[in-house]
Amino acid sequence: MRFAGSIATLVLLSILVTACSRPPAFQGTALDPPRAALDFTLTDQFGHVLRFAELREKVVVLTFLYTACPDICPLVTQKVRDVAARLGDRWRDVAIIAVTVDPVRDTVAQAAAYSQQWDMLHRWHFLTGSEAALTPLWRYYWVGDVHREAVGSAGPAGYNVAHSAPVHLIDQRGRVRVVYGSGFGPAELIHDIEILLQVGEKTLRWSSSDGANIAAPNILHRVNPGEAGPGRGSRRAGCQPARMRERHEPP
Repeated sequence: MRFAGSIATLVLLSILVTACSRPPAFQGTALDPPRAALDFTLTDQFGHVLRFAELREKVVVLTFLYTACPDICPLVTQKVRDVAARLGDRWRDVAIIAVTVDPVRDTVAQAAAYSQQWDMLHRWHFLTGSEAALTPLWRYYWVGDVHREAVGSAGPAGYNVAHSAPVHLIDQRGRVRVVYGSGFGPAELIHDIEILLQVGEKTLRWSSSDGANIAAPNILHRVNPGEAGPGRGSRRAGCQPARMRERHEPP
């Protein structure tokens, strides 16, 4: 009986150890295999040139927005600001990048003013550049073909920008690990950032494929200016998340 009890105890301990060592699940949509991040060089809100590759060894939150956006972009900005505030000292291991989808109006000065308005001046990199430099990024990171739609009779400057608004979470090795629609919650993003910070570069394991050519997840729903988003009566330009939320364990 003692022998049987010992065996049962060992089995129970083994189960508990396995359960405790099992990595927690991502709360966003995990990419399997992870997707290699596309390198780029753009200019930030201080007029400094930033190359994405310089951010290796940091966890990167990458989003796309524009400063004149009337709806989705301010919501995303508020959420990433909340994430930066709630990370505390851990934010130093995280880089938040916002890339414009409106390079005509989003000059360096405008990027700085918007960053100051949202108390993000020293918390993120708001990047701008030429349309030629930005278009490959929009396409690679599932923002899609960006186009302008006139609003009323406000003249050439009175337009909204039709675009999807994905948020990408990129690990310390420069791989896109998780993607979110614009309806993500700050707690979800913080949860997944903490996973990557805890796992660290030494213990990350990868499949042989870099996933560079995989299709966009179906959480990304494009909404054009003047089109009501899913379940919404208001007009909004940008990306609305589908109801589906996949949960995956990190490799």
